[in-house]
Amino acid sequence: MAERTRPGGTVPRGLLAAGAGGRRPGYGAPMTDHVIVLTTVDSQDAARRLSRSAVEANLAASGQVTGPIDTTYRHLGEVREGTEWQVTFRTAQDRRVSLEEHLVAEHPYDSPEVLTFGIDAGRAEHLAWITRSTR
Repeated sequence: MAERTRPGGTVPRGLLAAGAGGRRPGYGAPMTDHVIVLTTVDSQDAARRLSRSAVEANLAASGQVTGPIDTTYRHLGEVREGTEWQVTFRTAQDRRVSLEEHLVAEHPYDSPEVLTFGIDAGRAEHLAWITRSTR
């Protein structure tokens, strides 16, 4: 099987799916047309609601709820601690903005954390499933 070189080694061609052949500026690894978006909420029920509503709206292929997690953060100048649940979404790049808007609109926090990470590579079949599931 042919391989492509990327930082830290090589990836068999069948496992690498890059979007539009693009490369991140300053990096050797191809980027896919898929992203991971995550947020945190204050209850398992809120996490499940966000996960389900995003998948039902075809904004994400999946939403995974993890928790409880302990969080230490700064709020209004004070260091605080709390318990949260993290929701991790897989979606197509062209659905990212709509997913983020949905999360902000449906989120229980006034100013929620919504972070997006590019997927450098993945199994072509899985990435195709993400695309199909967000149409």
